Amino acid sequence: MDTETEILGKRVDSTTDSTASPETGGVFNSVYFEIACAVILLAAGILFGRVFTINLLTVRIGFGFVPLMIAGVVLRPYTTVLVFVLYDVVGALLFPTGAFFIGFTAVALFNGTVCGLLLGWHNLKNKEFKLNRNYMVRIVVASLLVVGVGDMLLNTLMLKIIIGKAYAVLFTARLPKNAIFLVFHILVLVPIAKVYESLKKQRD
Repeated sequence: MDTETEILGKRVDSTTDSTASPETGGVFNSVYFEIACAVILLAAGILFGRVFTINLLTVRIGFGFVPLMIAGVVLRPYTTVLVFVLYDVVGALLFPTGAFFIGFTAVALFNGTVCGLLLGWHNLKNKEFKLNRNYMVRIVVASLLVVGVGDMLLNTLMLKIIIGKAYAVLFTARLPKNAIFLVFHILVLVPIAKVYESLKKQRD
């Protein structure tokens, strides 16, 4: 009887250890964590990106990008893409600043794909997360693509289509804000990644 109890105890311990191991990722790779984080970050993004913002004709100043960047780090790539797209669609429907335009959703899809692949690839592969030189390069490249290509080039093009002003005029008007936000993206992503690395180590 004692031998059977000992064997069962070892099996339970083995199951518990494997669930929390780095290979399976523990709670950070569970479906419940993924869904809960996605919903919370989407709501926070809409709140800080649509409600608490300053809307000018060609420039929107807000911090909805912070929850989106967190999504890029902690969620799987395809979930990150979904959060970015829903952020644009749901935000535009709930807090419209003009007619809904599918072009901005396409840009959100691009930005989400960039962040998901560059910042969250480790979540798809269940790899150990490290804020090393390689990940720092990923942060810089992701920020350049999202702000430089997505927000600066593509969103300016979408505004040109809607407003009808010359592209150069819109580009020049949006340049100072996007230059500042490029720095913000990098400065925000580094501590986000550092906190996530710490939490992963504690969990593992």
